[in-house]
Amino acid sequence: MIGYVKNKIDQNILKNLGWLLGDKLFRLGGGLLVGVLVAKYLGPEDFGIFNFVFSFVWIFSHFVTLGLDEIVTKELIVKPEDEDVLLVNTIGLKIIGGITTF
Repeated sequence: MIGYVKNKIDQNILKNLGWLLGDKLFRLGGGLLVGVLVAKYLGPEDFGIFNFVFSFVWIFSHFVTLGLDEIVTKELIVKPEDEDVLLVNTIGLKIIGGITTF
């Protein structure tokens, strides 16, 4: 009986690993394809400007989240009874961060 359960768990782990790997490869391949098509469409100069602007957006997007996602996830696991307060405060802080960043 124990061997069957262990074998079933191993199959589930491999199945989940396959889905995660497939997702990662699909996203990387799709991102590469879109990046190549955008670069071809815009040309070198406009694509450089696009990347410059995109890098600023990427940098400042971290100020909007304020690193709250990981903290809130941990706190929701530790204190599920404080869910309402945590989520309302997190939404408020993200809105304030977004307005400030904008």
